[in-house]
Amino acid sequence: MIVSHSAAKMWSAAASAATKRSKSAVNASSSRAYATSLQSACRREGRKNIEKLVASAFPISTNWRHQLLNNTNKSSFSATTIRAASTFSVTPIGNPKRRKSTAAVLEDIYDEEITDAAALTMDAKSHKEDWMVNLGRENGRVNDWLTGPRGDDWYTGVKPSACPGVSPVEGTDGATAIRSLPLPNLSAVTRESAREYFDNSWTLFETLFAGLKGEEPFYRPPVHGLRHPQIFYYGHTPCLYINKLRVAGVLDKPVNAYFESIFEVGVDEMLWDDMHKNDMVWPTVAEVHEYRKEVYATVVDAIENHPSFDDKYGEGVVVNQDHPMWALFMGFEHERIHLETSSVLFRETPLHLVQTPANWPPIHPSAARQNRPSRPAVGVDYPPNRMIPVKGNDIDLGKPADFPSYGWDNEYGERNVNVPDFLASENMITNGEFWNFVADGGYRNKEYWCEDGWDWRKHRNMKWPFFWEQSGPQGSHEYSLRTIFQVVPMQWDWPVDVNYYEAQAFCRWKTQKDGSPTSQPYRILTEAEHHLMRPKEHDLEASRKDVSADKVMVTPGSEFAKGATGANLNLAFSSQNPVGSFPPSTSGHFDVTGNAWEWTEDHFNPLKGFEVHHVYDDFSTPCFDGKHSMIVGGSFISTGDEASVYARFHFRPHFLQHSGFRLVASDAKAPATHLYPGNFSGQAAARDVVVADDTNDDSNVYESEELLGMYLGLHFPSSGSDEGISSILNHKNSPLHGLSFPQRVAQLLNDLQPQRTNNRALDIGCAVGGSSFELAKHFDHVEAFDFSESFITAAQGMQKSDRMKFKVPIEADIHEEVVAAHNEGVSAEMLNRVNFFVGDACKLKDYSSEIGTFDGVTMANLLCRLPDPMACLDALPHVVNKGGVVVMVTPFSWLEEFTPRSKWLGGFRDPVSGEPLYSIDALQTIMEERGFEKIHDEEMPLVIREHQRKYQYIISQATAWRKQ
Repeated sequence: MIVSHSAAKMWSAAASAATKRSKSAVNASSSRAYATSLQSACRREGRKNIEKLVASAFPISTNWRHQLLNNTNKSSFSATTIRAASTFSVTPIGNPKRRKSTAAVLEDIYDEEITDAAALTMDAKSHKEDWMVNLGRENGRVNDWLTGPRGDDWYTGVKPSACPGVSPVEGTDGATAIRSLPLPNLSAVTRESAREYFDNSWTLFETLFAGLKGEEPFYRPPVHGLRHPQIFYYGHTPCLYINKLRVAGVLDKPVNAYFESIFEVGVDEMLWDDMHKNDMVWPTVAEVHEYRKEVYATVVDAIENHPSFDDKYGEGVVVNQDHPMWALFMGFEHERIHLETSSVLFRETPLHLVQTPANWPPIHPSAARQNRPSRPAVGVDYPPNRMIPVKGNDIDLGKPADFPSYGWDNEYGERNVNVPDFLASENMITNGEFWNFVADGGYRNKEYWCEDGWDWRKHRNMKWPFFWEQSGPQGSHEYSLRTIFQVVPMQWDWPVDVNYYEAQAFCRWKTQKDGSPTSQPYRILTEAEHHLMRPKEHDLEASRKDVSADKVMVTPGSEFAKGATGANLNLAFSSQNPVGSFPPSTSGHFDVTGNAWEWTEDHFNPLKGFEVHHVYDDFSTPCFDGKHSMIVGGSFISTGDEASVYARFHFRPHFLQHSGFRLVASDAKAPATHLYPGNFSGQAAARDVVVADDTNDDSNVYESEELLGMYLGLHFPSSGSDEGISSILNHKNSPLHGLSFPQRVAQLLNDLQPQRTNNRALDIGCAVGGSSFELAKHFDHVEAFDFSESFITAAQGMQKSDRMKFKVPIEADIHEEVVAAHNEGVSAEMLNRVNFFVGDACKLKDYSSEIGTFDGVTMANLLCRLPDPMACLDALPHVVNKGGVVVMVTPFSWLEEFTPRSKWLGGFRDPVSGEPLYSIDALQTIMEERGFEKIHDEEMPLVIREHQRKYQYIISQATAWRKQ
């Protein structure tokens, strides 16, 4: 969900209004109402959306926000709580001074466009981009705190120099680095062992994030726009601990219900050109830092005190998938996934915005080599890469259900795969080998690329791999290499980092250039082939017999690179290494595990017997779609379960990871699992569907002759009297009180006596004009607009007293033609007071400078038919005069064909508490925070004719709001 500038400003105004209210006396009753409506408003657009703004825009401290949201007993909210909540704010770490409230800062940002503190971090390329609303909210103090080496106050758990997993760095004078501990053995878990692995996971993550320099990289979206900015991931990993422990029953309440909604779900970038995720206001770094402190303390308390860890005999407890603390280990491994994926985002961040943190594992020493040639030579700068035969065999995939380590749901189950003989390159493809593809015009030649891969290349204007940085003149093909925190001379013998599309393009180029050694063209590896190439000491078969054969179960990162089966895995180093640095596998291949992930031909897929785990029921299943490619082997920064022999992970083909590939050739068909025919051939088609859907977003469902007739009958109920056709078939208890609905709406506005400033009225969603003409009886001028061109044409025809004919349905195909007739009392002078135009209520703010301001506004049965109701509500303060009245009538009949579910104001249940959230509560909060007071509330019926024996009877809620 993307929250726009206008929505952010909406919440700025809301926060400001809350602060102003807090300065005046508030009685207990109004405080309770405000708290109730605030809770509803916070979720009016669903679990992922507007809470993102509430959490950051409301000037409420973290602790007060917790108290406000976590208390489900509305009657217990006091005036003191509300006033305090509206005036407290979080103070940045190391800053004893009170900061400006978030509301005030947001107003400053929008009114002054950007603060000086934020401007200091802007470069010309990113000047005034929407995400910059998040910068400078601490008057520069937090930016100072985040610039330069982090102090101990950065770490909300154990500082890295004292954390489990810290070890000396070889070749240094006493330097230490934190690396990963072994994957826990869940057959004998103690409170101490769980705490150690938690601290290791938590501090590793915070050490990585100590590498962001200043506040800008927390908020700057990645260059491709396909993932959230880093502030999301800084809050996402602690959020998951709390939410999953709550689902498992270990915790009974949230730590911060706001944050545990806004940080709950990340993004799986569906398409490479989906660029709409990051334009919103986020919480401040200080607020999320404070949240992390609270989560850390909560998780530690659960580890130390939850009865499920009680150990009567001192032997540890067995934690399996039925144990409540399975959710705890889920949190550990989830955090480690994001340690790796966030490190990729770091690698994509401009170099001046990152810094190497203290105690971070060193990059591989080979990176220190200088004077690397600009044109690599095989056998000198990178090794030859011969194709080594692998004897086919059967492979049994799947992790045993009783294996004593945490596993994701997709790892369990079984499948037997018969793997034919094949050839695989001795090494992963190196930067040196890939340079030849680049220099030979591989990125310019469409014939090497699949259709969607070529579209992706053009869209991103890719000319070489992303982590290569041009270091010479255009066309010289001279490059440096970006690591997580540094740019180093090009390491021609390191594996190249590319996505699936680039890997496949190289295979086609290589086949055309050199020919394949088999009857089939070169391709990439499959999951089953990968397992045939693993070292026999640590493969699937060995680990099923001996838990320690899954090397990560017994080997910390500090020891992983050592020995006969050493590998660059589990954070032994913080970069890749030259291929061939470690001993080959049993099959003679290097880097089968570690160094870099390898792309495969397999779709991400479930094994036979797959079952979701109830604590995280959507971890894998959304990606069983034939559009995710499996990756195997792990990278240098893969830790915990990611480094296990049973790991099964995946990404979309355009996604960049620490990932490369090796060449494979065979005479037989690749033993890959495809959920749908082809391999990612549906990507372009899927994007085309999205484009088509986007094209239809502005289509108007109201442009039909039948609907036009229905609305003419609704707005002009006197029509048909000359033809002997009554609006409602005469019968006992006929609901005549439901007629003249538009006129009753207009009359209500007049009866509520809006303060007369210019005696102008606005009819939003005027349809065919019945309410507009009624307003003209009481106002000197009426502006009226509707989205439907045919409705406005009909209204203008009625204004000119044209004979507007329409058909009244009688029975089935029988219709009677009647002439539309005005109600009594509408004179020619009144008709001329109205100006009709075609317009979009969601763009009301854009019209405000042209149409001016008004003493009265009507919105009849419009709100729940808008694609973005908040855009309309947000504009009301700009068009209503002080003392003016807005009459809003709506049945709150939300339908996804009109309004995306994410934009409904209510009509759903709170995703955490299950409490029903009603639209009227959200509306009251929204209007009050825009400076409107509710002055009227009634049920207003209306009748719409379908034919003479069938009518729609609707009871709308009519509310009126006076601008303060």
